[in-house]
Amino acid sequence: MNDTGNSKRCAIIFGGSGFIGQHLIQHLIENGVWQIFNFDLVKGQISESDSIFNFCDVSKKIILDNNNYTNPVIFCLAAYFKHSDSVTSEYFRINVNAAKNICEYARDKKINTIVFLSTVECYGVSENIKNEKTEPQPNTPYGISKLIAEYIFKEWQAENPNRKLIILRPGVAYGKGEKGNVSKLYSTLRKKILFFPGKKDLIKSVIYVKDLVSIMVQMVKKEKSGVSLFNVGISPNPTVKELCDEISNIAGLPKARITIPKSILITMVFIVQVISLLIGKKFIQYNLAKVKKLFISTDIDSSKLIKHEYVAHYSLSESLLDWYNDCNKKGLY
Repeated sequence: MNDTGNSKRCAIIFGGSGFIGQHLIQHLIENGVWQIFNFDLVKGQISESDSIFNFCDVSKKIILDNNNYTNPVIFCLAAYFKHSDSVTSEYFRINVNAAKNICEYARDKKINTIVFLSTVECYGVSENIKNEKTEPQPNTPYGISKLIAEYIFKEWQAENPNRKLIILRPGVAYGKGEKGNVSKLYSTLRKKILFFPGKKDLIKSVIYVKDLVSIMVQMVKKEKSGVSLFNVGISPNPTVKELCDEISNIAGLPKARITIPKSILITMVFIVQVISLLIGKKFIQYNLAKVKKLFISTDIDSSKLIKHEYVAHYSLSESLLDWYNDCNKKGLY
């Protein structure tokens, strides 16, 4: 049975203080019919009068509290993600245990709806376009740990046919507070480093964070009991050149024109890394693993999303302009 979405509901957000979590809380506040509980390690920037903060380490058993929830839904956004290869065990300790502990919390609290934010890395790194029927072949610790988490949540749902599990595999989420790939593209262009960090025709699946959280809430209202799996991205997916050009247009920056071949870029980064180790000072944010990923497309098919009438409200240019305005036209941060 679908939710009406008109009565008061409780949103229990694990990871509500993060980039996506803060945007989700803001969206729910503006929606006006939600009581919001933020479970995280640190408090977010949003006033506690608008959401109730609960200290929580999802990698450990979640101690039952005295909260009485009305028509509750869990949003599972908490995750461990780092670029360093030296801490791979943390992906499994945190991401897998988080799934187990949140499912146990849902059982104890008799909560029957969970939204789980997974990743396109479940598909693995390849140039092929991926839809929801593509066999997952993750080849990164993050992707593997998130796929294991998906199966844990599916086991929880299978225990009761009335339970609703929504799994989202988004492209790169961007927007105010992101501090990730798109912000770094802006920073590179602002510094007048006018070459493409990879192939300019590389396809990158992306989604504006405001559209992502809006789609999450729509799905809670519209999806039926069972398991729902969706890729989430702008359609069509932009190329790196299109993304760079739109950033330049919005922020009034020069456009990147030069593409550096993979072999030269890898050699440059290797030399800079060696120099950094010798003098003990870091010059760039990229390492060899990151550079190699710059030459592989993340091309996901989001046509199922559109078929089910979950439409992004912002085009690529509109979303970047909205983000720029949110930053008082001082940049993209």
